[in-house]
Amino acid sequence: QLKYSSPQLMTGDKRIIAYDKGGNEISIFGSYALLKQITEEYPVTWCNMNRQGDLLVLLSEPGYRGSVKLYSEDSKQQFQWYSSELPRVPGVK
Repeated sequence: QLKYSSPQLMTGDKRIIAYDKGGNEISIFGSYALLKQITEEYPVTWCNMNRQGDLLVLLSEPGYRGSVKLYSEDSKQQFQWYSSELPRVPGVK
């Protein structure tokens, strides 16, 4: 059983992705069982999956507007991109 506070589901041809929006867990399911669990260091904002099973994950990473990770069908990280830093406000850390 998944214990997600804000569960979101994304379906593809042969997979189901369950993630905890605002949490750090992503679960990848096949037809019958859990295939892989990914634990991100920062909160997951959104996920999407293409027909081939590649997974795109948007993260809320401190110091950036956000970051994006791309995982291949076999759940290996292929790429990560960071947006520009948030604008600095004088007197605020």
